[in-house]
Amino acid sequence: MKIKTLLAAVIVMFVFTTVQAQISVSSTPVTTIRSDGITEKTGNVVLTFNSAPANGTDTITLDYGVKVNVATAAGAITSGTGITIGTISTSGNLVRLPLTFASAAGTNIVTLSGVRVDVAGSGLTELSASLSSTAISIVAGQNITKVVNSIAAPMSAGKSTNAKAALL
Repeated sequence: MKIKTLLAAVIVMFVFTTVQAQISVSSTPVTTIRSDGITEKTGNVVLTFNSAPANGTDTITLDYGVKVNVATAAGAITSGTGITIGTISTSGNLVRLPLTFASAAGTNIVTLSGVRVDVAGSGLTELSASLSSTAISIVAGQNITKVVNSIAAPMSAGKSTNAKAALL
């Protein structure tokens, strides 16, 4: 009898844990930015909720690893209903995206765009953002997403006899 009760409890727990909303993370990285740039635009980060989240709140924190210099970040609901985006805030290398869920239905997609970063002197050759969530779990292995494919050397004018200098 105890084994049947235990088995039933395990099955119930399995059903509840597999039905919980999770966030899948993807991005549309920018191809190239300048290595001396202090306001370089990064690619969009896309958050897909695999099922409707329960009513409540969550804050998605993105750590870019370099200073977020210009607070022009914008969030958009690109699919689904019942999610409201709060005021996006930045501090140092972090961007915080507050979300409120009220009667969310179906698959919801939230896109964060317009984040600008200061990569000058960082020595990086590409840039990824790491994500964390206060309430809804992120699908395993998807907590880091690339936002810039390549950080290239800055342009130089060269000497006055150089063809590049004549163009500039």
